[in-house]
Amino acid sequence: MKRIITLAIVFACCWSAFAQQTNLSQMTEKARNEYLTKLAKEVTENIGPGWLQGEVSITISPLKVFDGDGDTREHIKALLGRKYYEVRIIYDEKTRKEVGWSHASEVRIWEDSGEPIDVIYGHNYGRHFLDKPYREFVKEGIGPTDQVKFEKMYIPEWMKFRLMTEEERKEYLIKKAKEVALAFAPEWMQWEVTPQVSPKQKYFSNNQRQDIQKNVGREYYAVTFYYNGETKAKIKYDYAALVRIWADDGEVASIGAGDWVRAFYSTPYEQMKKEGIKPEDQLHFEPIIDY
Repeated sequence: MKRIITLAIVFACCWSAFAQQTNLSQMTEKARNEYLTKLAKEVTENIGPGWLQGEVSITISPLKVFDGDGDTREHIKALLGRKYYEVRIIYDEKTRKEVGWSHASEVRIWEDSGEPIDVIYGHNYGRHFLDKPYREFVKEGIGPTDQVKFEKMYIPEWMKFRLMTEEERKEYLIKKAKEVALAFAPEWMQWEVTPQVSPKQKYFSNNQRQDIQKNVGREYYAVTFYYNGETKAKIKYDYAALVRIWADDGEVASIGAGDWVRAFYSTPYEQMKKEGIKPEDQLHFEPIIDY
């Protein structure tokens, strides 16, 4: 009984406004939808504080028939054939990116009584009310140990990068590239620069080293920090630094400045940053300067 037996935990709030049974078939569609929406939000917040957040949208299913999800207990079998609505509380795009889940909850509500059957949250855990009605739990009061804890989905950094919009990705690329450039080419970055992000390109190298060849064919973005005309004329270089960032995970591939290049194929940039970037790790600064 996958949906019904997930978690036997419950919640805290004042006496519900839905204590009296309500036959939803006797309501107009508008009144019924308002009732279902209000009750679903109440149940969601009472059982799982924190799950109801951001801008949400509501979907209400057509009538469904209760099948017991395979539970053979007598009091469950007695409910077979009863009809219910399923209310889904869906997160907006911004909230989905922040929490990782597509929706806050799904609440099933009986048609003939207007009472909740169960609530299942975005991570597929929740509470059912088949053994004890929802309104009884509310009346008795709810302690913290009875509630469904809100938690964000763990999303690895590479997945966050892939989920970015074009505008968000460009902002990330420039920010990350600037961080790398200031860490590995600080002297090259001492003048005013203008960042420019290239379209994706495919990596190619004739170097037969295994750690290099395994990246051949991978796509990357190049962020170049260009000097203005006055600086270019003075130091004889068009740009301060060029940072390549892999398109599949947002990790730094390499940085170049002048005739120097620092690649992060063997030792990742994040590891070097964590261990501490030493002066000898930085790219040598030796432009031809006209005074």
